[in-house]
Amino acid sequence: MGILIFSVLILYKLIYIKSIESESFFVPKIIYSESRGDIFSHDMQLLASSPVNYNISFDPTVPSSTNFQKKLHLLADSLQAYFPSQIDSKKFIEKINSAKQKNRKYVSVLKNISFSDLKKIKSFPFFQDGKIPGGYIEEKTSSSRVLLHGDLARVVLGDVYNSLEDTVYLGFGKRVKPKHGLEKYYDYLLRGKEGLQLIRKISGNINKYIYSNSSVNPQDGKDLVTTIDLNLQKKAQNILKRHLIKHDARYGVLMVMEVSNGNIRAIVNLEKNGDGDYIENFNYAVRGPKKTHDRPSVKIEPGSTFKLASYMVYFEQLGSKDDTINSLGNQSTWNESIHKFPGIKKRVYDSKKLGLIDLQTAFAESSNIAICKLIYDNYNSNPQKFLNGLKELGIAEKSNIDLYGEEKPVLYDNASNLKPGSLVSLAYGYEMGFAPIQILNFYNTIANNGIKVQPKLVSHYIDDNNLIPVGISNINTKPICSEKTIKQAKDLLRAVITNGTADILNDLPIEISGKTGTTKVNYSQPIDSLIWYQASFAGFFPSNKPEYSIYVLIDDPKNEYYASKVAVPVVKDLIEEHYYPSYLLAEDSVKINYSKINFFANSSQLNYMDYVIDINPPKINSKKYFNIKFDSNSQPFLSSISKNSYPNVVDMQIGDALYILESYGYDVKIISGFNGKVIKQELYDNDQVKTILLSVN
Repeated sequence: MGILIFSVLILYKLIYIKSIESESFFVPKIIYSESRGDIFSHDMQLLASSPVNYNISFDPTVPSSTNFQKKLHLLADSLQAYFPSQIDSKKFIEKINSAKQKNRKYVSVLKNISFSDLKKIKSFPFFQDGKIPGGYIEEKTSSSRVLLHGDLARVVLGDVYNSLEDTVYLGFGKRVKPKHGLEKYYDYLLRGKEGLQLIRKISGNINKYIYSNSSVNPQDGKDLVTTIDLNLQKKAQNILKRHLIKHDARYGVLMVMEVSNGNIRAIVNLEKNGDGDYIENFNYAVRGPKKTHDRPSVKIEPGSTFKLASYMVYFEQLGSKDDTINSLGNQSTWNESIHKFPGIKKRVYDSKKLGLIDLQTAFAESSNIAICKLIYDNYNSNPQKFLNGLKELGIAEKSNIDLYGEEKPVLYDNASNLKPGSLVSLAYGYEMGFAPIQILNFYNTIANNGIKVQPKLVSHYIDDNNLIPVGISNINTKPICSEKTIKQAKDLLRAVITNGTADILNDLPIEISGKTGTTKVNYSQPIDSLIWYQASFAGFFPSNKPEYSIYVLIDDPKNEYYASKVAVPVVKDLIEEHYYPSYLLAEDSVKINYSKINFFANSSQLNYMDYVIDINPPKINSKKYFNIKFDSNSQPFLSSISKNSYPNVVDMQIGDALYILESYGYDVKIISGFNGKVIKQELYDNDQVKTILLSVN
């Protein structure tokens, strides 16, 4: 069989070589599809395309000699007038006359002109008469790949090589070779299907196509419909870039995914180039960090965002969020608590001295000592049990997003490989490696009640004007853990916003859940200048009925490095922008049915809206949010958004009520009564201090 195949190869090559030397042989030729498929956003806005261009040639042996010179001069003048940078009329006339005298049948005139230019030149002398009797020759050619929105999602959309081509079919013919991104992953759809055609070489090295029953017509490439929300992608890129510039960071990632189906709505990868600009150049979201001369680390250690998995293993196997733990270390300085574990050189630090607290508070405050003590005390005698628990959560698996380049997470699976101190490191997200998409996917699974979905960037392709779904290979309906553990995990994530390290998100009208992560990178180096930080946040919103999961990572921020100051503000800005409908500012906004619109905005956004719709924004602090609603006549009105997230102390004794409210930082005033139970409470907020007004029976 191998000999037969080899013989066929030799025969094909002999035919091919012989055909170049003689016209007596026909040569099979692969004819490629005339156009590569386009790529669209989920709402059918064009993202990437290969516009069809045209090469124009002229056969001066075809037209009649009658009035040939007169027409040639008119053609030359027309071409020079329309293409002054490409055509010199005098040189063009000389070239055509020389070709006619030498009986040359193919003279190149123009290359890669647009369709609009094509329509124009078809009115020129000779060309308006077509191939016969005008000698006009037209060939379609695809231009280089064009991204319609510049740098937007560039590394995800991908690219194709302009010069490097992929040789196929025994050397007969070549096709464009994709580089990376969706262009590479879905090349089998985008490139279309090849056709087969017989050709014969004629004088002038011209291919003469021979049509027969064996000819197969090529098929154009299929268009792809992505899951990307172009409007949200633009907002995400602008917001991330603004914060990267603010912190003079090295690179950043921002992703938004639909919880129920894994559709990626926005995915941004920005890095600082040599000129100090932030551009899309590498897919950090899927591939993790790239190795550079001054950054030897090739993995992202998630740090505190991994603590959720550690707590979930404990909840699933041993305890609950209401269990308590002493979060004080066995050493301390004036501003931090330090704990040294027996037989381990590594020390664990906390910036707060929290003392005896429940596990939910420990998580909300992101106590390193608490989670390390919890895991060490309960699993040091049997670390394999902890590793098995992590494996059952599915956190060590690839997300299987529809892009090449994702590596499997780096995570211990066998306790025999653990080093002294490894169990402590694992508890709070070190000695491991994850890509951002994998952390996002884990948090998305929590939001989706424990059901893991596969992230995807392409939902359909278009065939004969029909949307054809792109299949997802892995569909899992089994939860990663018990319903009880999921519930406790959600409570922990919500507490981070209401009472913990991401409390600035608690001001938003929409409830958010998530976890901050501040990670020391390259910490094993003895020189501080070789150590840097990463700030991240992973979560979902709205908390009660999650629609979107979100992840942000900022690498090597300067000055500030805590996630609460670096990553969380990115999330806040994006959510504010997401629920602020910028389309109301469009020129055709009068066509919108306002009665179906309900959104929130802060005062600065309301002031901007005042230019478009008739609203008188109240003079309020920009931290306040208002709903703008519209009645049936499309007339807007404001509706104040109040958040009663403070503790409810009604029916409590006044002494207990005072203790609870003051522990939350509220100023308390008793406006009626003196002793007994609280019968009424009100919040008075003057932006400087929040005061609870109590009425006592």
